[in-house]
Amino acid sequence: MSTSNFCTQRHFDLYASTMTYEEIDEDGNPTGEEEFDDMLYDDAKYFIDNTLNPQLKYFKITLASGYYTGVQTLIENNDDRAFFNPLWFLNHSAEYTGKEIFEEFGINKYIFERSLNKEVDFINNKLLPQLKEYTFDRYVVTAHFSNGETWYSKA
Repeated sequence: MSTSNFCTQRHFDLYASTMTYEEIDEDGNPTGEEEFDDMLYDDAKYFIDNTLNPQLKYFKITLASGYYTGVQTLIENNDDRAFFNPLWFLNHSAEYTGKEIFEEFGINKYIFERSLNKEVDFINNKLLPQLKEYTFDRYVVTAHFSNGETWYSKA
């Protein structure tokens, strides 16, 4: 049985990278083998942690390895309170009453939902595209089969 290489998220674009470089032998010729680029990974993680994530209120961008290969961006909850998850709220907003949201955050449910959606748009349109400098590309799922196999293509 197959499985997807990357986790897709309903509200967020999928950015992924192989983060590899081709090995060179002692004569300076390519060997045809690829190695994971730890320095590029560390640079991308530093950029995310120190440049992108400080701009976010409800979410944080992390890096996760693919099931088989590569590295992908994964958007997680930035709130330390275990009982509230903005990602859950985006998918299940009808389950929350305006009173619950007001008691928790001190703002109207409509305004809270709008601010979450504004941050989602900011992540997708402004922050994630900046990762192209670190060899990340945007991918879309082109096919998903019943056995779990998934095909991706660059957007």
